[in-house]
Amino acid sequence: MPSRHDCHSEGPIPAASAAGAAGRPGGEPVAIGIGANLGDAAAAIDRAVAGLAHGGLEGLCRAGLYRTRPVGCTADTPAFLNTAVTGYWRGSPRLLLALCRRLEVSLGRPAYRQADHCRSIDLDLLLVGQRCLDDAVLTLPHPRLTERLFVLEPLAEIAPDWVVPPTGRSVASWRDQARRADGAAGWGERLTPP
Repeated sequence: MPSRHDCHSEGPIPAASAAGAAGRPGGEPVAIGIGANLGDAAAAIDRAVAGLAHGGLEGLCRAGLYRTRPVGCTADTPAFLNTAVTGYWRGSPRLLLALCRRLEVSLGRPAYRQADHCRSIDLDLLLVGQRCLDDAVLTLPHPRLTERLFVLEPLAEIAPDWVVPPTGRSVASWRDQARRADGAAGWGERLTPP
């Protein structure tokens, strides 16, 4: 899997204008958050990333791995492992969401699940270019992206300048705000380098 230093020849994806740039894969830039806290979570995340690449996500870039405390879960929930990936997708956002759901099921997550329970794997479609969408199937950007340090920290490693629509603020700016709001202490730790 590429490290941050192997990602995109001109650095992390800054915005939708990156799609189709010289020397880059075609398609629209996307960002996906990945987490797990059951079984061999690191191996499940590796398999999910491989499944995204095999499923058509091009120019994939992966952040380091973080151990984070559970957010919005029951009190006895074990810590999560989290990362983020960026890449380019030639299909529709709904097709990418469907790929993410198929990968979750293939890695042991029930198709119907409660939000506050443990997960063998969780793939969240965070950003698709500068698209804003809110319907019964998909909301873009992810509705809690700007609130969750466990998502923003790894995403800022690989796409700090990506502007989150319609806010006009970068991923790094939202990460910094979440650090202040969360107090940063005890939120988690990076386990692997980018």
